[in-house]
Amino acid sequence: MKELYKYQELDVELKRLEKKLNSNEYVKKINSSKETAKNCQLRMIEINIESKKILEEIDKITTVKSKGVKKKKKY
Repeated sequence: MKELYKYQELDVELKRLEKKLNSNEYVKKINSSKETAKNCQLRMIEINIESKKILEEIDKITTVKSKGVKKKKKY
């Protein structure tokens, strides 16, 4: 029973410390910075996907242009 009581005391102390830590202004700023970094990383992934699509379109346009130039020279 003593062990259970000690555990409960420790648990209460831990929850109190967690609450104090989470209300700390520096922790709030760190969490905000983490969220911003995560959003930036997601946006970078989106930009990379869009960049690949644009490069594919440029390659298609270059191919069509090259075929057109060859046909023009032929005639």
